[in-house]
Amino acid sequence: MDDVSALNEKLFGFAIDFNAAGNTPFVLRVADKLIGYVLYNQCGDFVDIYYMAIVPELHGLGHGKRLMEAFIQQMQLHGVNAFTLEVRADNKAAIKLYEQSGFKTVWLRKGYYSDDEDALLMKLAVMFD
Repeated sequence: MDDVSALNEKLFGFAIDFNAAGNTPFVLRVADKLIGYVLYNQCGDFVDIYYMAIVPELHGLGHGKRLMEAFIQQMQLHGVNAFTLEVRADNKAAIKLYEQSGFKTVWLRKGYYSDDEDALLMKLAVMFD
């Protein structure tokens, strides 16, 4: 998991403490090479997504969609039926990915980030067959 922590540090400015409560990674690898991950916390039938990242050199190849679909399916197998996340309002690529995965914007948090950028709170509710 050192590569996951290193990627998080590169993209978000800090390494992941996997011993901290709630820091659970879902990792996508191909031939043992890190493609991306979702860092999340599950509480019963609810998941809060903290971070999602794809190795920058692999952006635009569909890995984000593949990762999110696999993550949602795996969480559904564990009884999860609701997901939330926050995303920078100016991160159009991420917003598009989340919307394609079924997430809906439910709230705008004005000036949420340290640079005064807004955050969108997005939610996905899934139904079981």
